[in-house]
Amino acid sequence: MSFKEITQNVERMELLEERLGVRLQGLMATVDDEVVGSEHKLKIAGEIYSASGGSLDSDVMVDIVAQNEKGQVVGMLSLFINRDKFVGYEAFSDSIYCKAFPTRIKIVPRPL
Repeated sequence: MSFKEITQNVERMELLEERLGVRLQGLMATVDDEVVGSEHKLKIAGEIYSASGGSLDSDVMVDIVAQNEKGQVVGMLSLFINRDKFVGYEAFSDSIYCKAFPTRIKIVPRPL
């Protein structure tokens, strides 16, 4: 299946990453060329590192928010990072079905 890479549209919130002691790297975002029903399938993958190389102070939720050209939210996904099971690194890959073509993807870590 063919796809369009839109990694250049990914926005990280580096100040929040720093505050929570995490670093998002190796990010890739693609949208399948084939529309499923009326939805666009956004695939997002990346890595989460501990800034200190060790454990986290608290559980972390990573919100991935897809927006259209008008800034409207067209899809969303939340990834849970359990501090008790986090060993300094975790890879992720998931999909979001979007109501319109995503032109902006925000990745926002937040404490729980």
